[in-house]
Amino acid sequence: MAGNYTQLLDIINNPTQHGLPAWDNNAKQIEGETIQQYLLYLVNSLTVGYQFMGVASTNTSGGTPDQNVFYLAGAGTYNGFGSDPITINDGYLGIIIWNGTWNALPINIAALLVNRIAKSFVYYKNDYLLNIDLVNKTVKFDALPSGATSAFIIVGDAEYIIVKQATTEFTLSAFGLYYLYAEKDINGAVIKLINYTQSSTVDWNNAVILGSMVIDTNGNVYNDGILFVHKINGEIALPLGVKNAHIANSLVYLDDNDNCTIEINLTQKKVFATNPDSANVGYVVLSDGTYKTIPRATTSFTTINGIQLYILFLDSGNSFAATLCHYNDVNNYNWEQSVVLGSLMIYSDDSTSVVRYDGISFAHQINANWVNNISLNTPDLIFKGIAYMGVPYLVNIDLEQKKCIVPTGVSTPGYIAIGNGKYLRFDPGETTFTIPVSTNMIYWLFLNTETHLLSIVSYTNRTQYDWRKCIVLGLLSIGANSSGDAYIIDDQIPFAHKINGNIINKSIVSLLRGKRIAIFGDSISTYAGYIPSGNAAFFPQTGYDVNNVNYTWWKKLIDNTGMVLARNESWSGSRIATPPAGRTEKAFTNPDRYNNLNNPDIIIVFGGINDEFAQSDPTEIGEYNLSTNGTMDVTKFKQAYQFLVRTLQTTYPEAKLFICSPTFKGGSGIFEDNSAGINQYELHDIVRQIADYYGCNFIDLAKCGINVYNYQTFLDDTVHPNRKGMELIYEYVLKSIMNVYIPIPVQ
Repeated sequence: MAGNYTQLLDIINNPTQHGLPAWDNNAKQIEGETIQQYLLYLVNSLTVGYQFMGVASTNTSGGTPDQNVFYLAGAGTYNGFGSDPITINDGYLGIIIWNGTWNALPINIAALLVNRIAKSFVYYKNDYLLNIDLVNKTVKFDALPSGATSAFIIVGDAEYIIVKQATTEFTLSAFGLYYLYAEKDINGAVIKLINYTQSSTVDWNNAVILGSMVIDTNGNVYNDGILFVHKINGEIALPLGVKNAHIANSLVYLDDNDNCTIEINLTQKKVFATNPDSANVGYVVLSDGTYKTIPRATTSFTTINGIQLYILFLDSGNSFAATLCHYNDVNNYNWEQSVVLGSLMIYSDDSTSVVRYDGISFAHQINANWVNNISLNTPDLIFKGIAYMGVPYLVNIDLEQKKCIVPTGVSTPGYIAIGNGKYLRFDPGETTFTIPVSTNMIYWLFLNTETHLLSIVSYTNRTQYDWRKCIVLGLLSIGANSSGDAYIIDDQIPFAHKINGNIINKSIVSLLRGKRIAIFGDSISTYAGYIPSGNAAFFPQTGYDVNNVNYTWWKKLIDNTGMVLARNESWSGSRIATPPAGRTEKAFTNPDRYNNLNNPDIIIVFGGINDEFAQSDPTEIGEYNLSTNGTMDVTKFKQAYQFLVRTLQTTYPEAKLFICSPTFKGGSGIFEDNSAGINQYELHDIVRQIADYYGCNFIDLAKCGINVYNYQTFLDDTVHPNRKGMELIYEYVLKSIMNVYIPIPVQ
């Protein structure tokens, strides 16, 4: 790409200095780095041979350039690029391109911020692969193995999406970037391919990006950015793994000398795994915290003329020696034990061999030259992997002692491989850190290259260190309660390690995944087709923008935690208490509802607004009945809610019960009484008191962000949330559940 390349890199790496939106999401820097790298990849893939002209303003006139050019653009309408205005919507970054005509590529920053990029596919056997047919212009799976009905996509931190067996069609409408994505519905997802100019036709809230390709109108692929095993025109394109293979989490080196590496020599057709004289083996740390050893060894490989795929792996049949093989030879190896390190696309002819694509993610050598393939703009001090020496051991982050411990029982140091092919030493030892009580903040695990010790520091205390002499290894989100007890909220350390002596990556997803959840609610929690037949649904309906189930608070909660819906027992218009005569909706206290929650692990009760909201015949409040087995008057709100909580606790004794206060409604004040003499504040207080009395979990949705002053922003009427309101409810419910499973103060 010609022109102002350095300026372009600075814009992508420092967007706010050029008037563009920041890539990070509430200071989650790892996501920001991922987005920067993805944007660098997109821009470089799409704009080879183009002149970069700078950041466009809405007043910029592109004219009719005499060469291919492109601009970056933020949200806005641009009238100076052709006869038709170009609009970049909020949440998007635009690349405006001239190649004879003006076109725009909108990149959905919001989709990237929530990490909706697929990490890998799960396949059942080698011949069951996604095939992108550029001749017939279809995307489909070649075959289903015996007994299998579907495949799965792994997204983010262990979310699985079922992929249905289906054939979809696409058109090669123009030369340029094409997105491969999975479009979800309630039964799974189908895989589709579209040109970037059609991206505005996709609902990205219900889609997952699988990768991208640069293709011309004749079906020639110029850049394949799909990083899982797949086929193009029936031929295997880029398998980063092989059937049943282990995938290396990081590569371990044993010395800080340059002669310690894995080198692929294309001239000699050999792989050298070299270690310093003082060491016999290296280690690969796998994702489960176990190790495979790497001997000092030399292995040979053969090449085939043309562009071919080769796999770098540790061969279990040869003492785990580093080995390179052609993909046609994969059946010659035991992949249940061997460890895949990466893959290469190599072009060979009768006289020479050249690497065309390097899919090895750690620092290594090709023909004695160091290669770093993590990003397109790699500084020297980019963390690539962590090394453990001698007897394998793990860094232990002790939240009770507030110490970062590298075991002192091992005398040899460890080394960290960095992006320039060199190594930084770390020594056995302990460092201490502080966690203030009643806080929730980001901490950095880093190596201090002056002391050679691993340490932890909070983001707010980072100025204590000279970061020119330190390297960040990963992020942790840690909370502490009022007693000073600390808990991991989110673990973003990319290599195997310990928390309180246990090998763990503790996240709310791993804690909630697979748990059965029952939603017990009113109209706010309904959606037609997802509630029992006979229950009245409020959503979807004309005039309300919650027109897809994936916009509802409870579906977001399920999708983003990996939980399973046991039952959505919601009924539009229903009350906690028995309604007056003549009304058809069944109350929360009706046994037809509470007896059929389908064995849940978690129950969320979200109701009560109809008891207070009904101006003509609201529910009477009544008095509490504190007897342990007395009869409850379920026509009165207090005793009806008591009856409901007591019944759910006895019917489902092993389930965690969460009861929610109603969200505030608009159109009336917090302390404005209805005709029964109750107001919104009293209703919330009653629910809180009942939760305290019966020892269940209280979710105070009065604090979710919807109030009597901003309700028009978050409600489509005075009660029912729009998409923005649903998002606030989902976020607060999730934080409240986290507070139970990972006890920290909800911030």
